[in-house]
Amino acid sequence: MAAGASTPNAETIEALEEADEIARDPNRKHFTTLEALFADLNSYDEDASAAPENTRLNR
Repeated sequence: MAAGASTPNAETIEALEEADEIARDPNRKHFTTLEALFADLNSYDEDASAAPENTRLNR
């Protein structure tokens, strides 16, 4: 850890672990550009029920 950096709290550690799981999951969508990400996001209705099941919107 860099000098002067604080130790991450439990919530931050959990978020980092979740991000790592998501990044390694071949069944999750992955985007290589922001344009592709926003195009996918804009393809859904504003209604959360239209979002894929594996998104935080449906947890």
